[in-house]
Amino acid sequence: MKKKFCHIPKTGGVSICKLINRLPGHTIEILDGKKYIYTFVRNPYDRLVSSFFYLKNGGRNNMDKQDKKKYINNYSFSEFVIHKLKTAAAHQKHFRPQTYWIPKGASFIGKFESMENDLEELKKYVPIKGKLPHLNKSNHKDFKEYYNEEISEIVYEVYKNDFIKFDYDKKSYIK
Repeated sequence: MKKKFCHIPKTGGVSICKLINRLPGHTIEILDGKKYIYTFVRNPYDRLVSSFFYLKNGGRNNMDKQDKKKYINNYSFSEFVIHKLKTAAAHQKHFRPQTYWIPKGASFIGKFESMENDLEELKKYVPIKGKLPHLNKSNHKDFKEYYNEEISEIVYEVYKNDFIKFDYDKKSYIK
């Protein structure tokens, strides 16, 4: 059975790609019964902060730079959430909901927050060797520093399916 990694943006995927000797890249996998598809998800509040600062700091390529101008420009995190998040979540890959990327019936869904332990479990099915590197880290404060009730409510509504499907607490932004 062919094993495929579903790389969701800003969930530790660049590090995993390095570990499994694959080039980073985001594609939607089609589950055809002949593939073992595995992926990792991340707390939507934390992932959004990471995505925002990844693009605000220029990203990794020209498309990221164009998307910075289109969606972030000079906005603060709060201004971005209020004015641009809904549009960005519908059109920009780093802001799309995680459920957008994962095919129904994916074989393994690990969590960014427990990646080391989840990788140990995944090793039963996927040949993984070596230690997990920490690559493509965004530069920002703890994600909880960016949230208040108003901002978290907007983010929850945009990513509600991610919160529910992957069992993340709506109140996890609270310090």
